[in-house]
Amino acid sequence: MKIVVCMKHILDPELPPSSFEIEPEKKQAKIGKHAFVLNPYDENALEMALQLKEKKEDVQITALVYGETKAEESLRRALGVLADEAVHIVQETEPFVDFLQDAFSDFQAFGIEFGV
Repeated sequence: MKIVVCMKHILDPELPPSSFEIEPEKKQAKIGKHAFVLNPYDENALEMALQLKEKKEDVQITALVYGETKAEESLRRALGVLADEAVHIVQETEPFVDFLQDAFSDFQAFGIEFGV
C-alpha cells in the first residue's frame, strides 16, 4: 500500500501577532525572518501513516511538499522519522494556484493512482 502525505511548510503559528505584516500587493504575510514549521495537522497525518506502517509490512510512505525551496526542511523531517521517500514540487512564483489540479497531475507523473 502506498500512502502519500501532503504537507505544507507554514509560518510558525506560535509567533506573536505583532510580528506579522501584510504585503498589500500580494495580500499575504511578509515572510521576512520568521520561522517556518511543518503544519501541525500534516505532522499528525505523517504520524498516523507511520503508525500504519508499523502494523503492516507492505506500506510505503511518500511525503509530498508543494512550495518554495525552503519547504525542504519539512521533507527532511519526514525522512528523519522514516518516511520512505520525499517529493518536492518546487513552486516559487504565484502561491495561489489550483493546487489540487496540479497535485493530481504531478501524482500521475510519479505513477501514483487515485481511487475514489
